Amino acid sequence: MLPRWEGYDIAYEILSLYELNEAITLDMRKTSDWKDAARGLVYVSQVMMKEFVLTDHNKLLSKYP
Repeated sequence: MLPRWEGYDIAYEILSLYELNEAITLDMRKTSDWKDAARGLVYVSQVMMKEFVLTDHNKLLSKYP
């Protein structure tokens, strides 16, 4: 096991990964309905998913076709 992964007991499989056409800025986070600014690893909220239609963005990885 690599030293940087010591102490972690679980991992989540990445099922898909998209590159957004426009970066999400701190100001966008603060003025949106997405709650507060991210402070580390967070899950994508349902509100955020409604605003970002994934088919409009570049798919980098997908477990499913």
